Amino acid sequence: MRIVPWCFANVYPVLDLKVPATPLLPNPGVGISMTACIAGIAAQSVVFTARRCKTNRRRLAASKLRPLIGASAISGEAQRESSLIPKKYLLLETDLGNVAMLLRPDSAPLTVEHVCRLVDEGLYNGCYFYRSDFVLQWGLWLPNETEVKNPYPDIAANETDSGTFLSNRPGTVAIAHGIGVNGNSDIFINLQDNDYLDTMSLGFCVFAELDAKSRRVVKDLAEAVVNGLKPVIWQASIESQLQKKEKFPLAVSMQRSYDSFCSQWEDFKSVLVVKPKDENG
Repeated sequence: MRIVPWCFANVYPVLDLKVPATPLLPNPGVGISMTACIAGIAAQSVVFTARRCKTNRRRLAASKLRPLIGASAISGEAQRESSLIPKKYLLLETDLGNVAMLLRPDSAPLTVEHVCRLVDEGLYNGCYFYRSDFVLQWGLWLPNETEVKNPYPDIAANETDSGTFLSNRPGTVAIAHGIGVNGNSDIFINLQDNDYLDTMSLGFCVFAELDAKSRRVVKDLAEAVVNGLKPVIWQASIESQLQKKEKFPLAVSMQRSYDSFCSQWEDFKSVLVVKPKDENG
């Protein structure tokens, strides 16, 4: 089933959303007792509260430092470490243009590695953006509502608080997941300030940031989904640097190759025309 952050369906019940693949409680088919369910929820609530307190402390510390060193300032040591990591981008070639996202392995190394694995396998090619409200979301779904088979298990850990903390602010990119799981293939771009997602359902891990030049394309994609269209990701790739010239979607490239072949074939075909024999042989 299609995965959406479970909190979206609970906090915004008025929206016509898909039911999360992972329900609020464990699947009753596994024979778990109600006592175990309640104990599990209670334990998760304790962790949720602890993480919320930790996140609030981070925000308080950042707010005190912001007037002095800026909102995006980090320590000199962390800055030196991040500069040693080569930059890589998740690039989506879509119907409406390219969307580039800077990957942040300093924040979520396991998540970045997992997403790169899915991209390298070509699993997102041909899939479409299926959701647009306060996030723009896509996963392994084709426009005909067929799900692409994913051979990989969920990410090993929820890395919301593992590395450099990135909040679910506009332009950040995070992994969608249900309660009790760490997410897998469904990804969303925050279209507005969704910082409550930093702690809800143990946090939605941000692993990338939208390139500034891609914001216009993301806005167009979001509007297209709202209008009932299904914008397609023709090709997803991992790039070490962004090309100055925007890449053409795979379908456009194939069409250009076909048109080029046809024009060349017309010239070549004239050479192959066999003249009919006259009456004398």
